[in-house]
Amino acid sequence: MLSDNKPARPNSLSIPDHADKSVETSSEFRIQRDFVEVVGADSSGTHSSPTVSSNGPNMSPSSEIASSNTEEVVTLRESIRILTEKLSHYEAIIENLEASGSEQAILTARAECEALRAQVSNCEEQLREVRENHRRLIEEARQHRSEVQLLREERDRLEASLLEMQRKHECLLTDCNPPDGAAVCHNVCNFLKICGLREK
Repeated sequence: MLSDNKPARPNSLSIPDHADKSVETSSEFRIQRDFVEVVGADSSGTHSSPTVSSNGPNMSPSSEIASSNTEEVVTLRESIRILTEKLSHYEAIIENLEASGSEQAILTARAECEALRAQVSNCEEQLREVRENHRRLIEEARQHRSEVQLLREERDRLEASLLEMQRKHECLLTDCNPPDGAAVCHNVCNFLKICGLREK
């Protein structure tokens, strides 16, 4: 049980000095085709911004369609990383407070840890939703590419058929209207008259 002379409930600023110092880390991000992978999360004394790099010279069409989801994945992963570091930080504080015997400070730090765990769970749930949306958009993009390819093949087939019909039409016009058609017809008629097969 707590003694009657309970210490004042400390807030996050009244916890020992090492609780006020944020754990700064540097992370390097690597964006892959269907997911984002975080590599490197070592503690250091200086802060460096995360570096985002993509594999390959150009992003695929599906990656361009889902680029907003990819950015959201990066943001959520960074939030989870920061919250996890804070959680570990407070857990270390609890161990120190347990050693010092300050029960009220321990309860406060534990409450902070529970709040951070809830935030981490929320970010992880959002990350799962973003991944599912990302996967769905990639599948839709693949289907659209297949449909476009089929339409292009149909267009090429129709264009080839049109050219063939135009060629045949020109051939028919040439056969029905030869340049010397009148002279040929006159010669045929004269030949029939000579043979007596046609009345004069």
